[in-house]
Amino acid sequence: MSTPAAQVLSSLPASSPAPEPSGQAGGAPAPVPAANGWWDTSVKDPEVKAFIANKNFAEPEMAFKAYRSLETLLGADKAGRTAVLPKDDNDVEGRKAFFAKIGVPESPEGYKLALPEGADGEFAKAAPQWFHQNGVPQKAAEGIVKGFNEFIEGQIKAQEAADKARSEQQLNALKTEWAHEFDERAEFARRGFRSVGKEAGLEDADLAKLENAIGADKMLKMFWKLGSASAEGKMVGNDDSAATFGMTASAAQKEIDQIMSDRSAGKINDFSWRKEVEPRLSQLAQIVARSLPPPPGS
Repeated sequence: MSTPAAQVLSSLPASSPAPEPSGQAGGAPAPVPAANGWWDTSVKDPEVKAFIANKNFAEPEMAFKAYRSLETLLGADKAGRTAVLPKDDNDVEGRKAFFAKIGVPESPEGYKLALPEGADGEFAKAAPQWFHQNGVPQKAAEGIVKGFNEFIEGQIKAQEAADKARSEQQLNALKTEWAHEFDERAEFARRGFRSVGKEAGLEDADLAKLENAIGADKMLKMFWKLGSASAEGKMVGNDDSAATFGMTASAAQKEIDQIMSDRSAGKINDFSWRKEVEPRLSQLAQIVARSLPPPPGS
């Protein structure tokens, strides 16, 4: 009985030549371009002719099938919309062509970015420079700026909400502390702000900064002291003459302005404020109050 291997061997024609070694272990032999073929007469371009010969397309249909497979892979709709990557970072022309293909403006000035009202002008100048240096396309830049704007707006709203909640908490605590005297003292605080704060040029925006810097309770207490100083019976006249410690009302007002400005700017810490500045403000308020008319009904 012959074995399966013996049957295979016995079925080979006696004249079959031995196969030539391919030179590649376990692999198919490399294609060898035919000396001539159907492309010799039908293809004129030498480079194309050499390409087809190297591919060993036996007939035109094989070449068309190969092209059709390539088109299917890439997608016919991508024709004309391909981008060639630059060779490396030193390929200036390659980088320029690639960036232009993906939508990077020719210069930083070419970016059209929507910035929120009141946005920092320096950011508006710097951002396009960063985008262009790093090859950011126009559409991507728009998305980045939009996300950045939304983030900043969210941060601002969150901070405003936190400031408001803190101020309300401080105000409620002050109402508890002052109890039935709250309304009266609040009126003196308003009087102090009108007479001293307004004179110092403070606007609503400045008032908000001061409140955030020292707290709603401390701010009201400060203006209460300024407003009530004129009712303490320590006035010596309205002629702006020297006070008991040798300071005029105008000089006292100037020092108050500077203290409030420094506190708003964060130059005075809480410890110094309590131990040194508040007592000093009380003295200055008494001097300034000399030039103020008494409250109605007093």
